[in-house]
Amino acid sequence: MNFLPEPRSFFARWPWKPLAVGVAITVAAVLALRWGSRQENTPSGKPDLAYAAHIELRATAALRAETMMAGSVYYIDGRIQNRGPLPISFLTARLQFFDPFGQIAQVANRPIVDAASGLLKPGESRSFRLGFSHISALWNQAPPAMRPVSIFVMPPAKR
Repeated sequence: MNFLPEPRSFFARWPWKPLAVGVAITVAAVLALRWGSRQENTPSGKPDLAYAAHIELRATAALRAETMMAGSVYYIDGRIQNRGPLPISFLTARLQFFDPFGQIAQVANRPIVDAASGLLKPGESRSFRLGFSHISALWNQAPPAMRPVSIFVMPPAKR
């Protein structure tokens, strides 16, 4: 007396087609999400670090807030102004935090202008706030020095 089912009959009853369709849909969804996020993170325009001469970028305040979950959270408020002739589509700034002796205590790069904030048009000025969960204990609590390290500008429209 054989109590084991025949291998052929077991696999013949397995729902292969719905399983294959489910796997295909999952793979397609993962690929679509990866492609979409890659497109979203790609800055539009052309890179032009020389355009930094047309940008005024400054930190105006350094704030500390206490939260129940994360402990201390630091905010750097600032202002950016585009004094050039082209709109800025993406800008990353390097922030340098100093200790009481004027030595660099920490360096961080943060996006200031991106797809979420929209284009910074010629002549436009806007405020921004950057959040940090940690800043070096050596920091002198003054607003950090800021400078652009990556800039993408939109080319002028062809006429």
